[in-house]
Amino acid sequence: PLTFLYASFTITAGTVTLSNFCTVDVSSDIVIEANGTFDVGNSYINVGRSWNNSGSFIYGTSTVTFYTTYISTLTGSTTFYCLKCETSAKELQFTEKSTQTVTSIFTLTGTSGNLIKLRSTVSSSLWYVQFPNSSQSVNYVDVKDSSACIKTVTANYSTDSGNNFNWIFPNNPPTIS
Repeated sequence: PLTFLYASFTITAGTVTLSNFCTVDVSSDIVIEANGTFDVGNSYINVGRSWNNSGSFIYGTSTVTFYTTYISTLTGSTTFYCLKCETSAKELQFTEKSTQTVTSIFTLTGTSGNLIKLRSTVSSSLWYVQFPNSSQSVNYVDVKDSSACIKTVTANYSTDSGNNFNWIFPNNPPTIS
């Protein structure tokens, strides 16, 4: 499998198609502009900072992972096959009123005392997430201003910071002493 490393990755127009099982590591931003198409097949896309989609993202059976400790902003509504973040103390910000759809696996895993924060870019304005047919593994997150559509999200060992709809927080994060 091929691995491509980029500081940032922008598609202004036309289509970028990835070969099967390649990995694209972008230490900063991925930008898909209005006239751009990103066809990723079954590749692995690692995003260091932000995801900005105003074009077309053809997700195939790919996995998009947010991997650095920088705050990441997801701008625009996107459908992902697998969406993943397993970086403790990471913050993911979602553009207000945007909808992120995950069709296969949604994985968010922080750690005790280092929860992954999920926030709207505008406080008290909702961002949306939906899982029409997908599974989810959500643990050690801190969620605010989110509405889960279609299916409820179960966030284990997590914090409800308010204004959340269709999220279940069955147990609090363990206390560190």
